[in-house]
Amino acid sequence: MFFETLFVSLISGTAPKIIDEARKSFKSLTDRIGGGSMPDNDDQESPPAIPEPIDILQDRVDVLESSLIDQAELVSQMAEQGQALEMDLNTLAKRVNLLLFGTVITFVLAITAIVIGLT
Repeated sequence: MFFETLFVSLISGTAPKIIDEARKSFKSLTDRIGGGSMPDNDDQESPPAIPEPIDILQDRVDVLESSLIDQAELVSQMAEQGQALEMDLNTLAKRVNLLLFGTVITFVLAITAIVIGLT
């Protein structure tokens, strides 16, 4: 039960960082795609009916590639954080087991000392 609460507290501590990175990635992706709000100016000329499709497609492919690179970096960071969390939990479990073993030995020695003192 102790490890479950510890695990939940560690995960809840790293979750905001992951959410912030996801928001940054989403915002940069929508800014690159052009999903942001566009100003309404009637003075501007309307875009041509048929834009240059190859240039537009190339721009979209570039945006998709850059977003995939960003996602890959985020996944890599998440994997590193997960691995570090696992290593820290293993170290903590070993330390707790060592402390428990030391406590049991101390308890046995104390009971032995009491028995010897009483005889």
